[in-house]
Amino acid sequence: MQITSKALQAVLLAAAKNDIRTYLNAVLINSKHIVATDGARMHVLAHGADWQHGPILVPRESVELALKSKLAHIVITPNLIGAVNYTAVVGIFPDYKCGMPKLPATADIGPVHTQCNPDYLKDAVKAVGLATQNPRADVSLTSVGGTLVWCDGHFMAVVMPLRDTEKYGKIARLVPIA
Repeated sequence: MQITSKALQAVLLAAAKNDIRTYLNAVLINSKHIVATDGARMHVLAHGADWQHGPILVPRESVELALKSKLAHIVITPNLIGAVNYTAVVGIFPDYKCGMPKLPATADIGPVHTQCNPDYLKDAVKAVGLATQNPRADVSLTSVGGTLVWCDGHFMAVVMPLRDTEKYGKIARLVPIA
């Protein structure tokens, strides 16, 4: 399979770093999607490529090394990403489809206050720019039950809500525009 570096970067922004749940320190590749999550956000890319190897977890570090090559496209096989050999992460990746909110019709969207990590919002906006290859893309997140979602049918960025904390307080409250 061949994927653009920018699309791979977009997904990687949501992958965990040094998580005790080792399967989150990886990017899932299956027959339809490339997915990364750290448990609080998720980026999903519909790759449209021919992948017949079954689901595989590519270590985050291997993806990062492959992206350092600065190639426009990265070739991925079950043991090679770009020019980087890797050993797949052993583990069961979360059922990401359960974390993909169903977007309501526009008429169903109302003002919802959502508390979220501002760093994750920043990464979601950056990921949309990378995935759409338009760094100045307008990003309008939809609140679905408090979860913020951006989706164009090809790429989805999901930011889960937070509870009030001492660190973030009330700084990231968003109200969707009607």
